[in-house]
Amino acid sequence: MAEKIKLRMKTTSAGPDGVMIEGREYDVDIKEAEVLVAGKYAAYVEQPDEKKEVPKKETPKKTQRKK
Repeated sequence: MAEKIKLRMKTTSAGPDGVMIEGREYDVDIKEAEVLVAGKYAAYVEQPDEKKEVPKKETPKKTQRKK
């Protein structure tokens, strides 16, 4: 089960997953929350904890060649 976080909507949003009304608070997946907040459609009610953040994929480090 995906982690959830509470947002307050700044605008009304409607789509195939339902309707979120301006001014109301909703529990949404962290990934969806990041998109809505980045687009300024919503604001965090609870600030995301560092533990709840989605881990970023690490790129493998290049090894140095021996001369």
